[in-house]
Amino acid sequence: MFTAKINDPEHVRELSFTGAMVMAMVYGMTLYNMAWENGADSMSFTGAFLKMWPEAAIAFPAVTFVARPAAEKLKIFLRGFGLVKPLPVIFATTLCTACLMAPLMTLFVIILRNGPGAVPFLWPAKLAVNFPFALCLQLFCLGPLLRGIFRAFTRKWPPKGHAS
Repeated sequence: MFTAKINDPEHVRELSFTGAMVMAMVYGMTLYNMAWENGADSMSFTGAFLKMWPEAAIAFPAVTFVARPAAEKLKIFLRGFGLVKPLPVIFATTLCTACLMAPLMTLFVIILRNGPGAVPFLWPAKLAVNFPFALCLQLFCLGPLLRGIFRAFTRKWPPKGHAS
């Protein structure tokens, strides 16, 4: 069953887009949190790159097994109401993804960096700071950028004569 999905070009494209979006979002959020916590002067692009890997290791499975299935159900629900235009569907699924991933990843990072005892004290405030930025970053910056890049590179995928 899994090998059938690996041979499906659409599934490979979707997994590639998810991986790229996860890496870009985790990097962006790590950079943002470094600037928020330490000031923009101490922010380092290399430091964020080195610090992002534990979050990225959790974010990909969280998106794959929690956020994406919920977003797919939302797409089906919206299409049931006759909403088939791409922009409102993209907006709704992005909102759904951000609403699930921002609390999950904020919780994970607080536990990772401060321990479980800090969750009740730090999580609400940190989520209030992270959620608006994560939503805007995904909806207005990284989402359109990565969709454009993937659209440009996958326009002719699969190549002619490709047997799936």
